[in-house]
Amino acid sequence: RKLISASFAGWQHKIAAVIQEAVEQKELSGDTDPEALAGFLLNSWEGALLRLQAEKSDAPLKTFLRYALDALAQKPTPKNHRKRH
Repeated sequence: RKLISASFAGWQHKIAAVIQEAVEQKELSGDTDPEALAGFLLNSWEGALLRLQAEKSDAPLKTFLRYALDALAQKPTPKNHRKRH
């Protein structure tokens, strides 16, 4: 268990480093928590893989890609330029 936990922690830290770069380059919002977001993405990915195997369907991966990665690909809108409804 320790080895698996350490492996996940290593992946999460690598993902968080990339997210931190995106925050610094203003590709993600400045209030983004890189470690928390990295953990969420890793957990979501692993959950999608588990469901893919259980359901014998690629639908969980498609859902992950649609909601996790597509949302990250959107440029943040400056708070003072957001449209009011």
